[in-house]
Order: sequence, then C-alpha cells, then structure tokens
Amino acid sequence: MNRRFPLQARTSGQALGQRRNLAQNFSFIRRAGSDLTMVSVGVSVHRCLEAASHLERNDIDAGVIDLRSVSPLDRETICEAVSKTRRLLVVDEDYQSFGLSGELAAIALEAGLSFDYRRVCTTGTIPYARQLEEHVLPNTGRIVEAALELTQTHPTPR
Repeated sequence: MNRRFPLQARTSGQALGQRRNLAQNFSFIRRAGSDLTMVSVGVSVHRCLEAASHLERNDIDAGVIDLRSVSPLDRETICEAVSKTRRLLVVDEDYQSFGLSGELAAIALEAGLSFDYRRVCTTGTIPYARQLEEHVLPNTGRIVEAALELTQTHPTPR
C-alpha cells in the first residue's frame, strides 16, 4: 500500500445519517438550504458540505443533495429543491460535456422550472501528478466561487 496516498478516504461519521430504504428514496438531503441547491454524488458531496459551511459565513444558505444513485435519478427530490431555491449548482467529477451535470439541468428544465444554473466539473484531462489533479477536479474553492457567482449575480428570487 502506498503510504503517501492511502486508498481509504479520510472521512468519519455516520454513512447515511438517517436510515432510509434506497429503493424509495435514492437521494439524500445532506443539508437543507433556502438560497441555493447543490447536487452531487460520491466524494464531491463532502466538498459540497465544506463549501456550504464556507457559504454560511457569507449568509448564503446552501442545500446539499447526495444523489447516491445516477440510475435511476431521484427527479422528484431534485425538482422539489430547485423549485424552492430557484438555483442549481451541480458538482461532478466527470467531464463537463455530455455528463451528469447537463442531465440534471435537463431534468429541472423538462419539469418546467425556471432557475439559475452553474456547474463545477472536471476541466480537462486528469493529470497523473496529485498536485495538478487537485486543480482539475472539483474542489471546495471552485464550488464556493461558483456558488458566490450564482447567488451574487442573481439576487434571491422571490
């Protein structure tokens, strides 16, 4: 095992918070929010939660939805949250083109929702060097930056 980059993630705490039947509720609302809805899957959920804590210091109440499954997608939870905040920020470690981030926007648009949208995705080919990789993949700084841009450019819709 490589001691410098262990395979295990450095996370702690309960895996699901509340116990739920995955067949009934595939996504999980990790944090409710009234100003912005962040949607993600996998390790990016943890980065969204960190970003939400930073945003709270700027009086931005950001919600975080952990998809937990991309097939099937929990359309109902996504649309319900976006209809309340009218802002959607998708964070995904996949490439921006032809990925989950575009699909989530399409789901909300096809539901007839009017909302502002940003996405934080992988910006290019993922380099082998760990220091460079951290700049290409979504990180807390990029998420906070996109959220601030989304909330400051588009004042709270009422």
